[in-house]
Amino acid sequence: MSLGSDVQLLREAPFFSAFTEEHLRLIAFSAESRTLRKGETMVEAGRPLHSAYLVSSGELMATPAAAARRENTEDEGRRLGRGALIGELALITETRAYETLVATEPSAVLQIRRSVFRRLFDEYPEIAEALRDKLTESLTDTVGRIRDIGKRLSPQEE
Repeated sequence: MSLGSDVQLLREAPFFSAFTEEHLRLIAFSAESRTLRKGETMVEAGRPLHSAYLVSSGELMATPAAAARRENTEDEGRRLGRGALIGELALITETRAYETLVATEPSAVLQIRRSVFRRLFDEYPEIAEALRDKLTESLTDTVGRIRDIGKRLSPQEE
């Protein structure tokens, strides 16, 4: 892919919505394109993640670690297509993959390495601020959804 199309792909990912055009260009310039054959495993559950991956074409099947150990996993997992960002937490901290990711068809991803991303924090502190704001918003939303689920699951008091 070209730098321009990589920037456009990053722009479409909600995770990067607060980033400026300049920031997106820097990330796109430092990212690596990676192609996958049908059936190729990109990431195995439990392995350390040092990068995030943005699907640029094709489709990946994400299977949770527990389901991957069982024999019949066809109906388990989620399909990830263009624009799906995988492992974004790996951009800022050490983490492990909680899903195995396998290409269901020939696919391409943009690999964004933590080491490069962290250097951008040093040079452009506003990136860290934008990311903090985005993660805070996402965490607040997640906590709200968990509370709603908890309310529905808890016994109703009369």
